Amino acid sequence: MKHDYLLTEITALQRIKKLQYRNLVNPAGVIILSFVLNFILPALGFISTIALIMAIAGLIWFFIITNMHRIRNKILAPQPDTIYCPITGKVSQIRTFEDTTQISIRKSFLDTVEIRCPHESCVWEDGKLQLELDGTRIQFRFTGSRVILFTEAEMKPGQVIGAIIGNGFCDIQMPVRMAPLLSSGKIVDGGESWLYKEDFEPLPLMNK
Repeated sequence: MKHDYLLTEITALQRIKKLQYRNLVNPAGVIILSFVLNFILPALGFISTIALIMAIAGLIWFFIITNMHRIRNKILAPQPDTIYCPITGKVSQIRTFEDTTQISIRKSFLDTVEIRCPHESCVWEDGKLQLELDGTRIQFRFTGSRVILFTEAEMKPGQVIGAIIGNGFCDIQMPVRMAPLLSSGKIVDGGESWLYKEDFEPLPLMNK
């Protein structure tokens, strides 16, 4: 079966890669310094040991920073009349109250960084993503080590509208009548996993 794909905008890719290169300066500097020490003072055994430790630490640091800035170049093309999960991660909690369902998605530092638009009617308000449909409101709140919002990005489903560098969370509040298509522990992909679709059978809720 042939699938259609949505390509990530070049401006979003460039912005995240620029952040990555900036954050790679320090680990690259540690690696370079280790080689300089080993080259200048090769006869001193303890310097060689220190240089080796620095090189290993720098490489590990370099690898972690590189993986903390991963972004997908393309995703499956969004479908109409669907609300998507905005980040990649794991559903850590779903709680239902009298009139509200609260969902928490946890992102690890190795998950891809992008925040993707869940629906074309979303708008940024006070650092939160708001979605109003037929008089009801869904709210997305992003927290983490470093949250970057691309407030100028066009709101098209699946497009990158921000990033979470490192660990983070997306907390969602939606009316209880809109049953989410998620369950606790489910792995979700930003811009691809369905949060809600009209007339679609929901999954059984956990952590009520």
